[in-house]
Amino acid sequence: LEQLLCPTGRVSTGQGASECTRCLAGTFASTADQPCVSASAGFYVFEDEAIQQLRCSEGSFSGGSGSVSCSLCDPGSTAPETAATGCDQAAPGTFVDDQTIAPQDCPPGRVSTGQGATECTRCLAGTFAAQADQPCVSASAGFYVPDDDATGQVPCPPGTFSSGAGSSVCRACEDGSAAPAAAATGCDQATQGTFVDDPTGTPKGCPPGRVSTGQGATECTRCLAGTFAENEDQPCVAASPGFHVPDDEAVEQIACSPGTFSSGSGSDVCRSCEDGSAAPLSGATECDQADPGEFVDDPTRSPQEC
Repeated sequence: LEQLLCPTGRVSTGQGASECTRCLAGTFASTADQPCVSASAGFYVFEDEAIQQLRCSEGSFSGGSGSVSCSLCDPGSTAPETAATGCDQAAPGTFVDDQTIAPQDCPPGRVSTGQGATECTRCLAGTFAAQADQPCVSASAGFYVPDDDATGQVPCPPGTFSSGAGSSVCRACEDGSAAPAAAATGCDQATQGTFVDDPTGTPKGCPPGRVSTGQGATECTRCLAGTFAENEDQPCVAASPGFHVPDDEAVEQIACSPGTFSSGSGSDVCRSCEDGSAAPLSGATECDQADPGEFVDDPTRSPQEC
């Protein structure tokens, strides 16, 4: 009988074969006189009677021998080369949005904290990405993050503050308080005897003749004529009887000079003694009238006998 060659994709491995064996899907005939060969890992044979194996394409794999098809990489994993035997998961700080290319680093201001990310998480305003493989970090007290996708926090400028974590804005100091340094967590109120007219500066002492008696003053109160500032953190003091304060913003009272007087408190002038009366000493609260048998020709001298 005539001997025939095995057809393509079939084999016979012994003597006296009456027919050739088909190589089924998952195997192939490398030579007709050898057994069918299983597809290697990373390769596949999708049909019967094949004479070669095929490489798995990018983004797919076969993990063992004898595969009839290649499996697609799971989301978040990749096989950037052909003939892959497995897929590489995206590591923290990276992501995979295309299984045919290698994992990519998260863009600035975004993070991925686990394996197999298909995208990176945006750090929203009030948080920032210190490291791409760590969670978004809240802004510290005294700092803020105004925009999404930030990579750092910003100190609050002088005159503003943030008192807690995660701020996207800094608050302005209220009237009468100040934050002279950057990164303030609160503002300092003006205390008694001081005032704040610039929230970026420090509280200032009241100028002479002015007072502030409470917390958070934006200006100091003028002591008007008839009163004076004995202490800048106490209310203006009315001039005592026998004294006067002729001008605004005084720091002391002045005794009425001889021949004049003031009978009540809060005087801005001293009155002259009437004719026939005298105040020989300074600080008089009234004038002494001449008694019968006496006369006064100089209000700065005591009455004289006739």
